[in-house]
Amino acid sequence: MRNKSNVIVISLGGSVFTGEGTVRVSFLKAFKKCLLSLVQQRMCFVVVIGGGEVCRTYQDHARKAGVKSSRDLDWIGIYATRLNAALVKSIFGSNTTDDLSYGNLKRQLRTHPVLVLGGTAPGGSSDRAMVALAREVGARKVFNLSNITYVYDKDPRKHKDAQPFKQLTWGEYTVIIGGKRVPGGNYPFDPAAARLAERQSMEVVIMDGRRLAEVKKALTGKPFIGTIIKA
Repeated sequence: MRNKSNVIVISLGGSVFTGEGTVRVSFLKAFKKCLLSLVQQRMCFVVVIGGGEVCRTYQDHARKAGVKSSRDLDWIGIYATRLNAALVKSIFGSNTTDDLSYGNLKRQLRTHPVLVLGGTAPGGSSDRAMVALAREVGARKVFNLSNITYVYDKDPRKHKDAQPFKQLTWGEYTVIIGGKRVPGGNYPFDPAAARLAERQSMEVVIMDGRRLAEVKKALTGKPFIGTIIKA
């Protein structure tokens, strides 16, 4: 495995490349090009894929059908992330592998510079999986790529006067989002994942994943547009 300081863990929200019934293949190809250009600088990546529109659509249908079990709704979300991950994985081709599980990531990073995974078990989110994977590979900083530019004090899609934050403590972030997770909930960073990241003293970057030039700046330690959450 490359030096663990060069292992970068990313959560790629499904909303970044899906929406309105379509998949933004051009984005995924550009995302691949971005990461592989950094592989040339001896970086390697663990990328956890979110469920996005597919997740929320199917969970909404399940709720309309009378499904109330959080576990059942979580499983729908997990399979949505795995479907999205299968697509992303296929685009990265031989740069990644299907032989993945918790516990063997360090071994796989020796031969595959980009590992792509979906969700794993009920009760968590792709964000929480990202934090757990970061702990496994020794990463202290993780990158959450979604369809928002910053963390705001309220939903900017509903409130024109929403104020962005460039930096927050974990305590401040928890006050903004509340502490209870809802399956399929649309958070900048999942509450359960936030608690785990805080316990692990991790730093989390929240940014608009569609702006790949900014993403590349963040990944290479340059000033970028987004929010940093840390202790």
